[in-house]
Amino acid sequence: MKRNKQASVQPPDIHICQSNDSKFIHVIKDVDYQFSKKIAVCSAGGHLRPVLMLLELSGHGIPWFLGTILTIFNSIDGVKETCMNLLLALIFDLFVVALIKGLFRRPRPTYNKQDMLATVSLDVYSFPSGHSTRSVMVAFFLINQFNLSLFCKVLLIIWSFCVCTSRVMLGRHHISDVICGFFIGYSQYYIVVQFWWSYFDFSEMLHFIW
Repeated sequence: MKRNKQASVQPPDIHICQSNDSKFIHVIKDVDYQFSKKIAVCSAGGHLRPVLMLLELSGHGIPWFLGTILTIFNSIDGVKETCMNLLLALIFDLFVVALIKGLFRRPRPTYNKQDMLATVSLDVYSFPSGHSTRSVMVAFFLINQFNLSLFCKVLLIIWSFCVCTSRVMLGRHHISDVICGFFIGYSQYYIVVQFWWSYFDFSEMLHFIW
């Protein structure tokens, strides 16, 4: 009798569990795609598209790299040290986003118009949004490291939010790409401010550069 009871106990069907998980993930992806498509009102054109393209340019890596390097060579020592950290943060952001894009290889939305400026091979992938990670990281960095007025701080927050929103409105990214980009960008800012300032001797770097 004991043998019969033991034989009647069946282990959970792993294939059914995996199937349910895959269905749930498929539903989440479908909702993400459909909702993102509704927000992508400027993916094919429209009066707002040139404005959103300017926002895209403002969050591009090239202007921020060039601007930060020029500031390092044309500012006082205290600002130099801060901008040196910002430059390393931008490089760190580039590496992290490239690594994640290469791992996930999520295609961009099918309705995305291929007219982005200065792209590389990994830019064909959508997750995460590099503009979102960069704009969030830079906004938090500037707000917390420079003595800015309340007006400038609010402008930076609005700018970062607009850059993130424009990525979906232009059809460049899904909503999940931007949301994850926000958290990645803030995490990068936190790592730079909390750890790099403690472990790097920027005074020696600045003397070498200057």
